[in-house]
Amino acid sequence: MKLKVHVLAALTIGATIAGPANAIVIDNGIASGTLGSWSTDVNGGGQVGNANITALRADTNALTSTQVVYDYFTYLKIGNTGLQLPTSGASLVGSNVQSSGIITGSNGNTINWSVVSSIAPGSSILTNTFSFSSDSALGNLGLSQYLDEDVVGPGDDVFFTRGNSVSGDLQLFTIDNAQGFGVSHSGAFSSAQGLVNSSFTGWAVDNYNDMKPRLAAGTQNVSINGLFEAGVNPTTNPFIGAAYGPVDIVSVLSWTVNPDATNATIVTTLGGVPDARQIDNPTNNVPEASTLALLGLGLAGLGYRRRIA
Repeated sequence: MKLKVHVLAALTIGATIAGPANAIVIDNGIASGTLGSWSTDVNGGGQVGNANITALRADTNALTSTQVVYDYFTYLKIGNTGLQLPTSGASLVGSNVQSSGIITGSNGNTINWSVVSSIAPGSSILTNTFSFSSDSALGNLGLSQYLDEDVVGPGDDVFFTRGNSVSGDLQLFTIDNAQGFGVSHSGAFSSAQGLVNSSFTGWAVDNYNDMKPRLAAGTQNVSINGLFEAGVNPTTNPFIGAAYGPVDIVSVLSWTVNPDATNATIVTTLGGVPDARQIDNPTNNVPEASTLALLGLGLAGLGYRRRIA
């Protein structure tokens, strides 16, 4: 059994709330209880441990406000070694959350890293822009953005994708199998979308908690066309059709930097999906997580979260 409780007391600063300890909560300015409300707490390293959405249940057409993210973590691969970025050190600068630090590269060099996390008003996407710099070549360095969703609860969610990295519109979706809302994540796939001296290397999907130990050890594999680990099986969902699950889904997107470069930029995104029926057949202006065309949106987490698995 797994139990986690997260309490956030809040001080409102416009559309931004500063929580205790290391978390800073930002949102898209849509009030909770109103369709399209989307909020997350942001920790150091652009990492999120709480995200809330007001969605339209596809099974009942009733509004619901609930937590949908359990962990959104950032891992680096330095040479053959894995490293999670620290969750401390986040600060509010204007309307953005920023954090930074120093790591030792695969060449023994010093690498400065920083991340800016931002949300545009009315949008449902949190954007992380990671920057790396060194006085010498960066060396063998990669970044993996890991998502462990909990849409309504663990164990009953389905996974599917839309788009692909070649066309620059790949999205990894996870929604509740019965209620038809959830989350997605994506990022930049070309220099036109914000990559600098870096390239997308692929993605993978698995059951909780098989992936996190591999990311921490630097042994997680990915593929441009996606790597499906054992136990993530095909299914059909009534709202979106072909999918995988229902299981407790975790997924990851990975990038590598040019080892000869002295600076690099990688962009990742996390978005809310208030109605999965709008993904393929949008008929209104309900916000959804529609990748890089909408880079720069936001979230804020309130109250508490609990997961039992």
